[in-house]
Amino acid sequence: MINHNAVDYLHSADNLVYTRWHKTFAWMPVTTIYKEKIWMRTVYKRVRTIKTSIPPFPDSKFKKIEYATVQELWELKLRD
Repeated sequence: MINHNAVDYLHSADNLVYTRWHKTFAWMPVTTIYKEKIWMRTVYKRVRTIKTSIPPFPDSKFKKIEYATVQELWELKLRD
């Protein structure tokens, strides 16, 4: 039997919720999911949140906006 704790579940893929990728324009510098700084270009954006949280770990700590270029999205699709 494997022992699990709340922190393991909070960081698991079962607890993460992603929105769909939306096309937007980066007026200000943004960092992509592959740590590339880009701006004045078309990028794709999504929001990551969690389903369930516990009081010591507030929801706002896990909410994150992610940016990606078209090439990075293709790499993610091909990797899966």
